[in-house]
Amino acid sequence: MSTNVERRGWRAALLDWRTWVASAVSACVASGYVSGPQGAYGMALGLFATTFSILALWGVVRLLGDWCRDRPPSAAMQFVLIGAFLFKIPLLWVAWLVAGRIGGMAPCCFLMGLGLVYSALVGWVLAQS
Repeated sequence: MSTNVERRGWRAALLDWRTWVASAVSACVASGYVSGPQGAYGMALGLFATTFSILALWGVVRLLGDWCRDRPPSAAMQFVLIGAFLFKIPLLWVAWLVAGRIGGMAPCCFLMGLGLVYSALVGWVLAQS
């Protein structure tokens, strides 16, 4: 009986956005503690750019789903989502260049932030099922 309650608690925590925000802040603080301010900046860049990239992709997927159901969204929403989708690759590239210019451990922490977001996405998807 307690295992079901524990599972629901963990599942609820993984589905709550506050868990992911707390994890991101903790990752930035830990990177700053271990690698100095350069590491914290790199982690923040990686977390932000990758989160934006995933949300842009998710928005376009939902947009296509709405089109398939004959419920096309407004033209403004289509413009925003497709614009965000097209902007995500240049944003990742610019964030990587900025991390490289910061120097030190910033590029490594940028990549760790990127991996952390994709790992969190896997955890979120598993909590959905």
